[in-house]
Amino acid sequence: MLIAGSINFVVFMRKRNDYDHGGRLTRMVESVREVTGVDGRVLSSEVFALDRSGNVAAHAPISCLDDLLTQGYQPETMARWT
Repeated sequence: MLIAGSINFVVFMRKRNDYDHGGRLTRMVESVREVTGVDGRVLSSEVFALDRSGNVAAHAPISCLDDLLTQGYQPETMARWT
């Protein structure tokens, strides 16, 4: 209950090591989940994830969208997470 009451979003990141191919170590966001409550366990829904082409895809409506908009969130500027 403490987690659900204090955390709004969980961001999952992936670390990719491309040193073997002359590249570098990169980190990228793979998923954003919104913590929506608790019912014996923490409930969440995936609100953003990468699609096959690497573009951001919305998966569920954000329940706290009004709060995000007042803080400067601009959904139309989301283009790519890399």
